[in-house]
This record gives sequence, C-alpha cells and structure tokens, in this order.
Amino acid sequence: MPAGQPRIHALWSRLARQHGPLYRVTVPGKTFVVCTDPALLPSILGRPGLPKSPMYRITRPLFCPRPGTDNMFTVLSIHDPGWSGARKAFACNVSPSNVEARFPGVLAVSLRAAAAVGDAMSGGGAAPIDAQDLCQRLALDMILGAAYGVDPGAGADLGVACPLLDAFHTAFDEIYLSLTNPLRPLAFRLLPWLPAARAAASARKTMYAAWADLVALTRAAAPPAPGDTSYLACLNRLTDPATGGPYSTPALTSQIGATVIAGTDTTAHAASWALWGLAAHPAVQARLAAELTRAGLAAGPGSPTPRPPTYAD
Repeated sequence: MPAGQPRIHALWSRLARQHGPLYRVTVPGKTFVVCTDPALLPSILGRPGLPKSPMYRITRPLFCPRPGTDNMFTVLSIHDPGWSGARKAFACNVSPSNVEARFPGVLAVSLRAAAAVGDAMSGGGAAPIDAQDLCQRLALDMILGAAYGVDPGAGADLGVACPLLDAFHTAFDEIYLSLTNPLRPLAFRLLPWLPAARAAASARKTMYAAWADLVALTRAAAPPAPGDTSYLACLNRLTDPATGGPYSTPALTSQIGATVIAGTDTTAHAASWALWGLAAHPAVQARLAAELTRAGLAAGPGSPTPRPPTYAD
C-alpha cells in the first residue's frame, strides 16, 4: 500500500490475515504492535510498567496551537503529575448522581437525532444514513451540552454540515497519513500552499476557535463551591503541577480539546460499532426489538406510541 494511503485499516486487516492477531510493523522511524483480537488486550494492556506509545505526542496539534503542550492523553507516563492531577480532578464528575443529572439532556438530543433520522428516511428516495457520522453528531451534542451547556445542534439536521466535525475528520486524516508517511508534516511546513496543507491548517484553525470559546466559558464560570462536581468546577480546580497555580491558557486549551475530541471519538466509535453489530446479526436485532417492545420503548402490538426512556431503563 502506498505511503499516505488513507485506508490504513485495510492494510492492518490484510496483515492480520497473513500473520495472525498480534504482529509488529516497522516503518521509518516508528514501530507498531498491532492487536486485532480484543480477547488479547487485557493481558497486553494489563502488564505493569507498559510504556505509553510516543505516537500520542503526534496528536498534540489537535488540542492546542502552542507546540509541546501536553494534556492527560498525550503525557507518556501515568506517574506524570499532570496526568494524575487531571484524572483525580475529573474522577468525581462521572459519579452516578452526575450521570443521572445529565440524563434528561442526553435523552433530549438523542430523541432529536432520532427524529432527524426519521425525517431523512421519509420518502421513497431517502439517501443512506452514515451511522458513524450520526453517532459523532450525537456524541458532540451530548458532550458539549452536558459539560458546557452548549448545543451545537449537530444532530438536529443530518443534511447540514457540522464544521467542527468536518475539522475533526480532516485533522485525524492528517494524523494517520503522517504516521504512514513521516515526511508529510515536513513537506507541509516547507510547502504550506499545498491544498492538503491548507486544508489541515484550516481544520486546526476551526478547532482552536472552538477550544477558545470553551476556555472563555470555563474562565467566566463562578468559582466552584465546595461539593460542586460539575465538569466546569472540575476544570476550574485544575492546578499546574509545576507552579501550584491555575492552569495557563494553553494548558487549559489542551485539556479541553482533548476531552471533547476523545469523548466524541470514543463514544461515536462504540455506538457505531454496536449499530454495525446489530445490522450484521439480524437475529440479535430481532431479539433486541422484541425486548424494547415488551418494555414499551418501541412500537409494536399494544404499544403504537413508544414511551420515552427513563434513567431506570
């Protein structure tokens, strides 16, 4: 496969068929250990002292315009005080009570996205719906709504472009292409007028503008009261391990960008894979539909109008 080929997953799959579920790939300057069997992951990732891949450092430009600014995802050691401090600060935010408190907002954007799917499918000439795009829109609406009270409306109309998600796609493509062609970033620095270089710079500009808006919202929030475990309160309690003072703007920008991107990307991937699994196994899909119908959550005999889900569901 040529260097820079965006369908890198096809290469990983072909190598897995040739060499088994665990293999090593070396390209100039980088070595990858590829695992394609989820059953092997606990024994691999559970090893004590396993170093984190320096590959994470290549993602820094997604989160902050200042070179070298780390966040809890790009630091390479769990012993780094920046990693442990951020993890501890955010841990209380994902308590069961906070999850339950955010459920009405999550449900609202979910029902809105479901309505958008229904609108897109109405009529005989409806175009196919990209499940990954749908899940990303839904995840972005959920995360920004729950954390910041911001509603980007990405899932409200599937026919309208979402500039921030488009920027994510372009930026991630560049990360993957740079991994398979390490000279690509250098070429972009030397030849910034190239169309691909300009597209990458535009994507970063869009993301940085979004992060700047969220930093401003965070800075404008009232000082957190004792016992306040909201996301903004956790952000505003972060302290710089080097100074003991508040986070600098670049450091806060990097943490905010990282949590938005990581939350959106992982949530969307998990949801879209679940939908793919259901579509690939009609019998399981039928059992799930029957279970939802019995619970009154899907239309069926005796339940023409489903009830909305509750947190207890």
